[in-house]
Amino acid sequence: MRVSKLYNQKYIIYKRYIKRIVSDFIFTRYTSFRKILNLFLVLINHYIIRGKKVYAYPIKITVDPTSYCNLRCPLCPTGRGDISRTKGFMSFDTFKKIIDELKDFIFVVDLFNWGEPFLNKQIFDFISYAHSKRIKTRVSTNLNFFKDDFALKLIESGLDELVVSIDGASEETYSRYRIGGNFTKVMNNLERIVETKRKMKSKKPKILWQFIIMKHNESEIEKAVSISKRLGIEISFIPTRADMGEEVRLSDEEKIQRYKDWFPSQRFSRYNDREKKIKPKTCLFLWTQGTINWDGSVSGCCAIYPQSADFGNIISDGGFMRVWNNQKFQYARYIVKNRIPDESVICSGCIKNGFIEP
Repeated sequence: MRVSKLYNQKYIIYKRYIKRIVSDFIFTRYTSFRKILNLFLVLINHYIIRGKKVYAYPIKITVDPTSYCNLRCPLCPTGRGDISRTKGFMSFDTFKKIIDELKDFIFVVDLFNWGEPFLNKQIFDFISYAHSKRIKTRVSTNLNFFKDDFALKLIESGLDELVVSIDGASEETYSRYRIGGNFTKVMNNLERIVETKRKMKSKKPKILWQFIIMKHNESEIEKAVSISKRLGIEISFIPTRADMGEEVRLSDEEKIQRYKDWFPSQRFSRYNDREKKIKPKTCLFLWTQGTINWDGSVSGCCAIYPQSADFGNIISDGGFMRVWNNQKFQYARYIVKNRIPDESVICSGCIKNGFIEP
């Protein structure tokens, strides 16, 4: 990627978003007639009907294997010690229950959200099971916890895509945000995966280096590009967001004021002086995607952290689809569609302050 293109943040945000749509739902090997039919029903429900009830299954789910993390990233609620969600590890039985219910309809399962996926001892069983049901699997990791046999297990599991978060191209820069992380260890682990893929002549998993652009690391963009080329992997630059546990609650001005010490210069920022450069007109999640936490609880989207804001639980409520169209989900869609703020629903923050951009 030419560094000059990074100056246009709308370009890099939408490019990443469109590439993800194309690879996940169009040019994918994990398709079937039922999935395609469900995809059309989801699009009709989202863009045309926009009713309280969704007459379709989600096309993608986010499943959090654990809410524990080994790092202390300042803009992550887990990293800064937010206790508004309990900690734990998803069991294989819970994961199997999710996949068995949704396998005929979803294209993708993202195995990450608030924690470090590789801390869950059953993560490779999760990947293998979803893969056996013809579902695309993606894991995002900080790659600091990575045992000697993990590279081989990754390939044998059938993982499709591995996103590695490395926000810098030197130890000093990387460790300023990824507190508790070790740049040298991460790069060694990354090289081990690349080498294991080469030895096994495997195209999977696709490896994507995700570099979040912040004020302290924007000077290392070109260096990171050079390293990625040497490794033979793709690199994706993403302008930093506000605190991930707060962004649905805060206005753009509040985000800019609170997190200005982290936001990069204007040419790399998601924001201009007062507001976001990209302003979605509505929610991207309530009609199309599901988010399931380690204990089976269901959030309105992957950006909602507090446990008190959950919409239900697949275990106690009898499955995902019983939650997907329950009273809380239907009411959330109603107020979002009609732009009616109601502080009793966390989605009210997006209604007032603008929806989450891709």
